[in-house]
Amino acid sequence: MTDKRFASKVDAWLMALCLAPLLIPMATALVGMPMGRTGGGLPVRPLIVAGLLILIVTTRYVVTDSTLTVWFGPIRRRRPLSDLRRLRASRSIESSPAWSLDRIEISTTRGFWLNVSPADKAGFVRAVLARAPQVQLDQALASLLR
Repeated sequence: MTDKRFASKVDAWLMALCLAPLLIPMATALVGMPMGRTGGGLPVRPLIVAGLLILIVTTRYVVTDSTLTVWFGPIRRRRPLSDLRRLRASRSIESSPAWSLDRIEISTTRGFWLNVSPADKAGFVRAVLARAPQVQLDQALASLLR
């Protein structure tokens, strides 16, 4: 089988929540409004914004014949598909390589691993099940496949 790549679903409000504390002071400075003590570090903020945008654009999930690899910018986490035990629909706010709260919680033989938010949830679940038939689904994810 060929590798299947899935981009992260992105919730605009979540992206705005992450970027607003950086963009508002930058915009205020650009229009010449007094910023008081909030202007510190302004030259660094565009770099932080660029870094966040890179994380958003590069977050992806790759299902190969034997592994699930999660890319989050320069960070890569890999797990053998044989270790996967359960996929469950989740809306957890726990920090994860996911840019949406429409998430899939992944559990392994050692318990909870992480949350992902593939834009194509059904395709992601199908790709995992095709290569790891031992994986159990909760009702919400099973209903996606019907």
